Amino acid sequence: MKELSTLLKKLINKKTASIISYISGFFITDLGIKKYRLNKEYNAKNIKDLKLSPIINNVNNKIDNSKIIRKRLREEIIEFIHVIKENFDNEDLKLFYKNINDVDIKIIKKLFKKKFNGYYTIDENSIHYKIGKETTIYHELFHLSSSTTTKGICYSGFNQINTKTHKSTGKGLNEGYTQLLTERYFNYVGIKPIYIYEKFIAQKVEEIIGKETMEKLYLHADLLGLMDELEKYITQEEIYNFINKMDFINSYRKHAFISNRIKNMLQDSINYITIFMIKIFISKNKDNPNFKEKLTHYINSFNTNYTINNKDYNLLPKEKVFSKI
Repeated sequence: MKELSTLLKKLINKKTASIISYISGFFITDLGIKKYRLNKEYNAKNIKDLKLSPIINNVNNKIDNSKIIRKRLREEIIEFIHVIKENFDNEDLKLFYKNINDVDIKIIKKLFKKKFNGYYTIDENSIHYKIGKETTIYHELFHLSSSTTTKGICYSGFNQINTKTHKSTGKGLNEGYTQLLTERYFNYVGIKPIYIYEKFIAQKVEEIIGKETMEKLYLHADLLGLMDELEKYITQEEIYNFINKMDFINSYRKHAFISNRIKNMLQDSINYITIFMIKIFISKNKDNPNFKEKLTHYINSFNTNYTINNKDYNLLPKEKVFSKI
């Protein structure tokens, strides 16, 4: 234990001297995080409110070119169709085929131009984009390829929205992973980086459960399936709180003013998420012969900042968040 503690402390500057609070069977506790009540704290009912992946039957996996060529941004749509069919199995593209032929492509109205470069409306199956920001359509087409509405629930990748209560779960992680896929498969067209933090964490989650598995779960709109994969390494309660805090951080991306109280809540949420990812990494890799070196590298990968409303938030928690080994 002392050897591991010394190794980890060498990674961090004097302001963030201690990373691991307690290791017993390679388990970390996050003692320093304040117990703010966010919009959704964990309880069993919250998990029960989440639904299984929607079952999509009788989908015609044909592209109607006569419809596609009449759409706005048809060249971008044709490029997306080519790339997605080349990289994914038809079995994983049922939602894509369900939506692509009849999607309506619209220009964002002046009223919303400052707020959005693009967005996808699930129940209308429509993509809205801003003139001059045409490449945003690739991100929105990934939303289209992973979205459907059934029995009062809008499913979109790792996001579920109750159409009656408007309760949303998983938006932060979903936007991050959508952007990760957009940059992975379409970076050559000049994709502008967005959702920087959400994408960073989504990539960390993918590193744990595997690229093929996570892409498949996303395209099947299977949030519970993703949670099942993570539950191999960490508790259901911690997973739900992780998703909740990702949503909380995402909700403040574009706020013009953020109070000091919210700033503290944002930093605490970032602390929680960093600890959450380190706990999973340790649980998965504890028996690896190069565990110490891998853990050193993994923790060091969080040594960066994330900016919200001109304020930098450090992804590595300060020493007071952790108890000593």
